Amino acid sequence: METYITSDQHFSHLNMTKFRDSKDNLIRDFESVEAMNSYMIDKWNSTVNSSDTVYMLGDIVLKLRHLDIVRKLNGNIQLILGNHDIYGVDVYRKYFKQIHAVKYMHAYNLMLSHIPLHLGSIKMNAVNVHGHIHNKIITKNNLSEESDWSNQHPKYYNACVEHHNYTPININVITEYANRLSNIRTAQ
Repeated sequence: METYITSDQHFSHLNMTKFRDSKDNLIRDFESVEAMNSYMIDKWNSTVNSSDTVYMLGDIVLKLRHLDIVRKLNGNIQLILGNHDIYGVDVYRKYFKQIHAVKYMHAYNLMLSHIPLHLGSIKMNAVNVHGHIHNKIITKNNLSEESDWSNQHPKYYNACVEHHNYTPININVITEYANRLSNIRTAQ
């Protein structure tokens, strides 16, 4: 049994196939919303087994009628509510093992949220694994559309699908990253 984290699939959200970065490049270059959905489902199910746990950091769908897509995804999925997850906890209980606003994973020293937490709200030595900002990362000074994570703020890890080839990320990859950054912080 493995643990994975992912964020911001926006299944069946047509505007995601039109979303552009500051240089006018498509962020999600899919010919249709159906192609986007199919690709993300395939990537998810080729990575996640039925016995694995997945923390979905919000914004899985925009419209209630599309929520049934969750039944096509492998794993025991826990939802961290995102800004587009607006239908009430009782609706989401039909699809998700557990529902959280924010979750602190003590064993990994990770704080899971949809929107990046204010720096002062992140527990000491923890890393905030978040979504919401899609193709951007939080740098030491501000938000950036850089793909080079060398300037990444050490307290944040963006789990949005755009950064991870639309594939859930194994928690060990995230903790290795967090430990490496922690060692860099300690050495400075």
